[in-house]
Amino acid sequence: MLLCSFDKQDFCIRCGRLRPFAGLDAMCGRDKPHGIGSHLKIILRRLGIKGGSGCNCSENARNLNRWNADMAEARIEEIVAMLRDAAKTRNMVFSNSIARLIVRRAISNYRAEASRMNARKEAQRAEETT
Repeated sequence: MLLCSFDKQDFCIRCGRLRPFAGLDAMCGRDKPHGIGSHLKIILRRLGIKGGSGCNCSENARNLNRWNADMAEARIEEIVAMLRDAAKTRNMVFSNSIARLIVRRAISNYRAEASRMNARKEAQRAEETT
């Protein structure tokens, strides 16, 4: 198996995968983009906020992964409320505006990854037909 080759924005130039942690290698070859929930978890991890026992972060991320970018944008307040509830159970300070910014970044990362992966697939198809 190949390891991902990351660019300056921490995306693999071959498969489009987002590097989960700085300095961590990942196996290359993902055939579909991470979901919005996965991107949100990665951003929160980079900020030092990790899921723990008794938390439903992974379940929430899986639910968000079922949504496309347009659905997530339409339901951004629902996502922010979910983050607010998680912060409240952990006795963390919470800011609605920062949470919205983080959610928008996760959606943007999802769109960028999906776009890169679609471009890679189109290039592979064009290569196969020639």
